[in-house]
Amino acid sequence: MSSAVARKYGRALAEVALEKGRQEEVRADLAGFGILYQENKELQNVLQNPVIPFSSKRNIITQIAMMGPLGSEVRNFLYLLLQNNRIQLLSEIQLAFQDILNEKLGILRGQVYSSVILAEEQRTALETRLESKTSRKVQLAYYQDPSLIGGVKIQVGSVIYDATVQKQLEEIQRRIF
Repeated sequence: MSSAVARKYGRALAEVALEKGRQEEVRADLAGFGILYQENKELQNVLQNPVIPFSSKRNIITQIAMMGPLGSEVRNFLYLLLQNNRIQLLSEIQLAFQDILNEKLGILRGQVYSSVILAEEQRTALETRLESKTSRKVQLAYYQDPSLIGGVKIQVGSVIYDATVQKQLEEIQRRIF
């Protein structure tokens, strides 16, 4: 769950991205910078340090943007976070941005757990079926869970579809007793 501040910033960036029709570019740029930021403790320390002037931090972002490349929307957004001393909330803001953007685009995110890695045809069929069931576009993340005997467990939003062998055995046991 993201904080109110993170949601405020995430919503603002999502609105800019949608207004300019650059939601996928902004999503990719923010994700790319987010990975760089999370993996580089020195960068985090410099950008979060209140003693270092904003102009120096801005120059660092500008240099990263030139190497990246990093689009103007995300670059300006990062300047705003630095100016308001909110850069430490970047990962939380990124999650809020994703959620808000998906909500505005009518996309449901979900997770699929299976005992084996699903083939591409199975994934496509599963996504198609869920999209027809929910009447929305569905983006799924797939995870292998060796603890499952067989079948799949799907969570889309707050709804869970449990078609695992374990669940079916529990249902049989419940009916018998």
